[in-house]
Amino acid sequence: MSIRTTTCEMCGKEIPLRASVEVKIEGAVMRICPSCFARYSAGRGAKIDREKGQVTTRVEKQPPPPPKKQPRRERIERYEIVKDYHERIRSARESMGLTTKDLAIRIRESENIVKRIESGKLIPPIELARRIENVLKIQLVVPAVDQEIEEKAVGKTGKGIDLTLGDIVQIKKKG
Repeated sequence: MSIRTTTCEMCGKEIPLRASVEVKIEGAVMRICPSCFARYSAGRGAKIDREKGQVTTRVEKQPPPPPKKQPRRERIERYEIVKDYHERIRSARESMGLTTKDLAIRIRESENIVKRIESGKLIPPIELARRIENVLKIQLVVPAVDQEIEEKAVGKTGKGIDLTLGDIVQIKKKG
């Protein structure tokens, strides 16, 4: 005597016919395995008709998930400090009549840091340069421009050429 089998219409698993459950989902009658029945009937108000051996489930259509938010593409910009930052800072501070200690207090740094910046021994980080800009009303931070890439892109002919990744890697190695 052979065991009659059927295929679960949900997952495709082959199961004995006796173990299958006949389910009515949105008007369609389906034969599914017990594990699919348990998964899909949980919390959906399954009704069992013992006489017919059928299970009727009311499957409510789930609202579509909210659209996924596109990741914010932050524009990455590079900035650099101007080359004559120390001269600009000293002249602006002196023209405002501030001492190095006064400037240090206003930018929340030590006087030693201000002196090292004014002497050119310390290049201020962008954040500190922004604070100095706000206090002294000068410009220290400018967008970074890669001169070597621009020169290579223009080339000797003066016409723009396309750069490859290899060109950029070579430029970075030289620099």
